[in-house]
Amino acid sequence: MLDLRAELARVFPRKACCQKAELAGLLKAAGMVELKGAGGMALILETYWASVARKAISLLRELYQVRPEVLAAPQTKLRRGHEYLLRFATPRDKALLSELGFWGEEDGIAGQLVQKRCCAVSYLRGVFLGKGSLCDPERSYHLEFVCQGEKFAADIRELLARLGVRAKCGRRKDVFLVYMKDAAQISKFLVLTGAHGAALAMENARLVRGVRNQANRLVNCETANLSKTIDAGLRQAQACTRLLASGVKLPPSLLALAKLRIAVPEASLRELGETMRPPLSKSGVNHRLRKLMAMAEELGLD
Repeated sequence: MLDLRAELARVFPRKACCQKAELAGLLKAAGMVELKGAGGMALILETYWASVARKAISLLRELYQVRPEVLAAPQTKLRRGHEYLLRFATPRDKALLSELGFWGEEDGIAGQLVQKRCCAVSYLRGVFLGKGSLCDPERSYHLEFVCQGEKFAADIRELLARLGVRAKCGRRKDVFLVYMKDAAQISKFLVLTGAHGAALAMENARLVRGVRNQANRLVNCETANLSKTIDAGLRQAQACTRLLASGVKLPPSLLALAKLRIAVPEASLRELGETMRPPLSKSGVNHRLRKLMAMAEELGLD
């Protein structure tokens, strides 16, 4: 499976409004406001992916001509790689916070950021870069966004619905989730946000998984049928053995089949018919075996 987050990080919106929407989504999902002395403020982005940190820096330079302070904490026992902290402030902190949806819309999505369809797509791409994840489709279909608040989760779900993608809301401990378990909806989201490589990889995994499941179903069906055939053959062979041992006189046609069934209890009806001389059809073999089983039942030998 391709690295979805790395692929989305390479998608750079052309329009300034979409760039702002994506940066806002990223910061809303994985950012926080730091209060400083004398009323000062700064925005901090926390991420474990270098590709996301690089994209955030590019967006900040393109939109606000600011160079954030970058700190990289070393890897821990619980998580490989580095944790990147981007801290930046501008002379217009409150105005910037308002533009990015941190001022006045703390709980949900600032409507002015996602009015256009292209901006809504960019915003969702930013949210996924910040707090999204996708399971390996060879194991299960599950894409989710981790949201800090219930209102934000509800807004994300509504925004996805507006773009034609169905998702559900849930909760895991103290965080809210927006998730999809339907492969078609996940593929739609991937294509929508520009992750075409991941979408193709997922469709390929779906195809392989479907073929594997179909093969397993066929094998299970064949195994079940074979087991039924063997069980039936053993019962018939046992009944034929008891019939012959009882001394009952059988017509030549039934006698030949009874001896053959005793000799090869695992054979199918078709195989029995092909072995008979002259050959007998599958229905003919079944008819004669029914007669033998009925005779055994009448004599109490079944």
